[in-house]
Amino acid sequence: MVLAQQCHVSEARAAIIQAKIWPQPYVYGEANMYNPDQQKYFDVGPQGQTSLQIQQLFMLGGKKRNEINWAKANAQVTELEFEQLLYQLNFGLKSNFYNLYFDQQVLGSLQKQIDQIEELVAAYAVQAEKGNVALKELVRLESLLLNMKNDRIEVQKNILEYQQNLAVLTGLPAPLVPQLDNEKDWVMHYSIQKFDTQTLFETALNQNPEYRMLKQQIEAQKINLKWQQSLSVPDVTLGVSYDQRGGAFNNQKNLTLGIPIPLWNSNKGNIERAKAAIQGSQFDLDQKQRELQRAIDAALAEWNVQRTQFISIKPALILNRETVYTGVWQNFQKRNITLLEFTDFMDSYTQNSLQINESYKQLILTAEKLNYLVNSPLF
Repeated sequence: MVLAQQCHVSEARAAIIQAKIWPQPYVYGEANMYNPDQQKYFDVGPQGQTSLQIQQLFMLGGKKRNEINWAKANAQVTELEFEQLLYQLNFGLKSNFYNLYFDQQVLGSLQKQIDQIEELVAAYAVQAEKGNVALKELVRLESLLLNMKNDRIEVQKNILEYQQNLAVLTGLPAPLVPQLDNEKDWVMHYSIQKFDTQTLFETALNQNPEYRMLKQQIEAQKINLKWQQSLSVPDVTLGVSYDQRGGAFNNQKNLTLGIPIPLWNSNKGNIERAKAAIQGSQFDLDQKQRELQRAIDAALAEWNVQRTQFISIKPALILNRETVYTGVWQNFQKRNITLLEFTDFMDSYTQNSLQINESYKQLILTAEKLNYLVNSPLF
């Protein structure tokens, strides 16, 4: 995809080179094939006949200048399209990276709990056969284990999708395993900035490649209009000619001048098309500006919500959760708490872990979306 777009950029730049080439001179020659008076073939001597014309087309009205400017403007549009592609791929790469990273953290946590519960289920199954524990207790543990495994399946499906997306984006065959140094500090980095909508919107108008591309398309269409208008101006063809014996006198030398008479072809259709293209591009630009404003408003509001949610998660809460988790396991093994209390805690612990991890992930993803919309490193 990237290589194909690079080829389009090279193609557009080559069009500039082609536009700078002027029409070539036209040379026309004529030689006698048979002289009936002298009964001689190819008589090009003193008694024969030869003629030669050289003509050059001169383009008036700024045609060539406008054609070159039109090619340059199109090349700029193509370069912005390439920038937009890179911009979209970069956002896709980051989004899939963070989704994969945090879902792998969830998978690791779930797998640890599943392994512990599976050992517990195996032990209860043995005791249930001996009649030492009630069958309903085994069923309750198996139900808890099944719920955890269902959660694991959903996470694994998402991980496979993100890995496939990253494989396409990076071209790497092996599954990627994202790593973050100092995860908590990294996530905190995305929660400390403050923004206002108007500043972000003004930045986006200057940096967003899609918006800039639409602006450049209008400029290109304006140049095209000038070009089409200049095409209605007649061109002039100048030249010289030599005629050995076929003119009013021997060895006649002439100056030639040619100019078309624009009786019917004034290029009105192409001029109207160019005007309509400008209006259409302006409508697209206005629509994109409105979409950009709404997208920034929504993304900033979403980020503020996620930021508030993240700030509400105190470090002590994370530490206390792990401490309580360890304590519940130890007390359950010592029979200090009932199976019902144990399974209720495990279920709430699992859901709480998923929610905290999702809060981290969504904070980063909404921040990256703001980066994407304004095409600036806000975070």
